[in-house]
Amino acid sequence: MTPTTPLAKHGGPRRAAGPRKRWTPPANAPRRLLTLPDVASYLSMSPWTVRTLVDNGTLPVVKLTRRLLFDQRDVDRLIEHSKETA
Repeated sequence: MTPTTPLAKHGGPRRAAGPRKRWTPPANAPRRLLTLPDVASYLSMSPWTVRTLVDNGTLPVVKLTRRLLFDQRDVDRLIEHSKETA
C-alpha cells in the first residue's frame, strides 16, 4: 500500500512547498493597538513628529514587539488634553 502524498518525518502528510500564509485578523475586527503610520495619519502628523511625541514622553508606546504600537485610548487622551478653550 503506497500513500498518494509523501509522508513527513513524523508520519503526517507533507505541506505543500512555497511561502507560508500569514495570519490576518478579520476585516471587521476592532483594533485597539495602532501602528506608527496609523497614528501619524490619525493625528494628521508626520511619523517623525509622532516619534518626537514618544521621545518627549507625551505619547506612551506599547512595547510588545520591536514595532512601535500605540493604544487608541492614549492617542484619544492626547487629543483631549491638547484641546484649548477660548
